[in-house]
Amino acid sequence: MGETKESPQPESIPADVLFAAVRVAIQQLLNAPMKDAEVATALDVSNTQAKVWLQRLVDEGLIEKQKKPAGYILKQKRLL
Repeated sequence: MGETKESPQPESIPADVLFAAVRVAIQQLLNAPMKDAEVATALDVSNTQAKVWLQRLVDEGLIEKQKKPAGYILKQKRLL
């Protein structure tokens, strides 16, 4: 009988672990609208990287991009 390798949970991909931390950090930042450059400065990353992460969170429905005032903000939670 050969050994079977059981893995109840898939191994964490480093990029996913990093993005999970970024998601929490951005949620804490976006209590008020912020521009992508402001998010980049707060996270000490390039504007391009901040834009990629912000767009991913928009796609996930966690945040929204506003036109006036320009910037990103957390989506409002629905009331019961």
